[in-house]
Amino acid sequence: MGDNNIIELEFDKTISALAGNDYGYGHYKKQIENKFDYNKRNIIIFPEQVKKVAISFVQGMFRDILKKIGKSEIERYVTIKSSSEKLTEKIISYIKF
Repeated sequence: MGDNNIIELEFDKTISALAGNDYGYGHYKKQIENKFDYNKRNIIIFPEQVKKVAISFVQGMFRDILKKIGKSEIERYVTIKSSSEKLTEKIISYIKF
């Protein structure tokens, strides 16, 4: 797999928690859909102020991506970076759920 493709997510600075399937899907459409590259490793960066992410948000955000690649393959294509190791692990486990 080629170079890294960095996708920095942006949310309102006052938002520290993300939830909701439709909200997640909306941000996928706005911030990821046109940038995601299936020929590269996509590094998706959540902003520092985000401290909590619900499973519903993650499932909405990755809905279309998971239609193209299996959950078992997700880590070949996606690396998550967030405000903490614990949150990053949680997001990855939610994608695979």
